[in-house]
Amino acid sequence: MEFTSIGGGVMIALAAGLWLVYLVPNWFKNREYLATERNAVRLQQTIRVLAQTSELPEEVRAEAVARRAAELTKARALQGPVAVGRAVVPPTREQVLALSARRLRRTRAFTALVLVASIAVVGVQLSLIVAAGAAIASGAWVVLTTATIAGISASACSRGSQSARALDGTILLPQRARRLHSGA
Repeated sequence: MEFTSIGGGVMIALAAGLWLVYLVPNWFKNREYLATERNAVRLQQTIRVLAQTSELPEEVRAEAVARRAAELTKARALQGPVAVGRAVVPPTREQVLALSARRLRRTRAFTALVLVASIAVVGVQLSLIVAAGAAIASGAWVVLTTATIAGISASACSRGSQSARALDGTILLPQRARRLHSGA
């Protein structure tokens, strides 16, 4: 007698037993949960329909109308730009150009200061290198390089601010007006 057919039968019986022990109770629990959820949704819908169709006392209706009007007033007040104590007025073209001119003067003054400082540092470093002789080994070249890069950057910024001045009335005006309007 061979026991191979019994082994296959045992596997099928084991699968059926597992199905009965584990899967069927979980399936029943899931069905019960879904039925409970459906009943809760139906009850909510019924209560909502009854609440909408029932007649409200006049006091409750008047209070609801007043609350809705207050919410609408509050929403209208929050729609536009608000400033504390004063109305927000978009800047005029002259105000934007004046702000642009002030920024340009500040940029030019800062770049000129950086350029003069970097020229002074380069001059002092070069005189120290010549006087000391072998200053490259001491790290003076780092200060010299940094000062040179700062001078070149300041020169480039100065040229960039001049080209920005040429564009003031055309491309950059709407962006600056928005920034001035938002308070940034």
